[in-house]
Amino acid sequence: MDKFIKAPGISSVDGMLQPVEINYKLADDTTVAGFGEFFTESATKEIIRRHWDSLAQKAVDGNIDDSIVAIEIGKEMLMMILSQKDCQGIRVYYASSVQATGDTNQPFIIDDQKCTLIAVGINEYGNELGVALENNLSNTNVKNLSLMTPGAVIVDDTMRSETNPPRTFASIKNIR
Repeated sequence: MDKFIKAPGISSVDGMLQPVEINYKLADDTTVAGFGEFFTESATKEIIRRHWDSLAQKAVDGNIDDSIVAIEIGKEMLMMILSQKDCQGIRVYYASSVQATGDTNQPFIIDDQKCTLIAVGINEYGNELGVALENNLSNTNVKNLSLMTPGAVIVDDTMRSETNPPRTFASIKNIR
């Protein structure tokens, strides 16, 4: 199904400029750039609520206050990743959290008890930017290649960014 986005614009009708609504065709679901769907407010609330209900059913005591339910990605980091040559989308990984210590001898520690997300750019084939197979550096006929794929090697420096710490249910439900 073709996807369009409408935006106000200006057209020329019989030599006069007129305000119009322009339909811009978006990439379709068969390409990385077109992955995803737009949701209405009601659909968004419904699928979030259902996920939270599912978490509560799985919790031993029904308490999901410590469950991770959201992430935030800053605009600048998102735009920098997307602005890389050949970047058509973003893959997000769950990862152990990294905490600053303030200690110059050991400036960071990995906290396996907390998680974060790492965002990486991907190309039109779903391959992470700057990653190739050791025995196929040109990535010929390769799709969905990840740094975590066995035999994958870094062939070019690219941006990988930690998102803001994920939000727990407790941190979101108490916002007024």
